[in-house]
Amino acid sequence: MEELLELAFRSKTIRTLCEVEAAAEKRLGKEVATALRARLADLDAAASITEVIAGRPRLNPRKQKYIIELAGSFVLTISANHVKNPMDNSGRIRWDSVTRIKVDAIGEGND
Repeated sequence: MEELLELAFRSKTIRTLCEVEAAAEKRLGKEVATALRARLADLDAAASITEVIAGRPRLNPRKQKYIIELAGSFVLTISANHVKNPMDNSGRIRWDSVTRIKVDAIGEGND
């Protein structure tokens, strides 16, 4: 069986927003909270972040983090979360080999 992505959270606040629907709706609004639940479900079902299509995931190469659109101007920021992240010869994260990710931020912003 294929190993699926393992999610972690940068803080208890972010974990609560991701796991408690009422908290997300109160803080982010219903539309963003609904999109957040959908994107988290996509991540939960994927073996690699490179398999995720919804939310127009894109790599911020400068920060080596993924940005996933939620609703309006809100985005989800994801980082690799291995003790030793898989890297290529040029020192960049090999995202197709990452199986542990961390939700770093949920908020308004761009890359």
